[in-house]
Amino acid sequence: MEEYPDPLEWCAHHARFVGVFSLDLHSHDDPAMDRWIKDVGAVLKNHEAICACEEEYLIGDILEKRRWFAANERRRQERDRLRAERES
Repeated sequence: MEEYPDPLEWCAHHARFVGVFSLDLHSHDDPAMDRWIKDVGAVLKNHEAICACEEEYLIGDILEKRRWFAANERRRQERDRLRAERES
């Protein structure tokens, strides 16, 4: 499938910039494209999968920045969880 980049590598470089992704909810005429889109969609819906892709494909300063953003996201999620517990 040389037409499309590796979906995991694509996610490593672009997932943090995707706000909404719904292409995987539809079927596409090109089976290779359909599989690629579904693979990307599966990763984009899973924060840990995004982090795993970044760890595998990114290096240097870019990886360090992504790790920093991932840690901030985990802290935000924990704050939200604690806030929800206090309010319930």
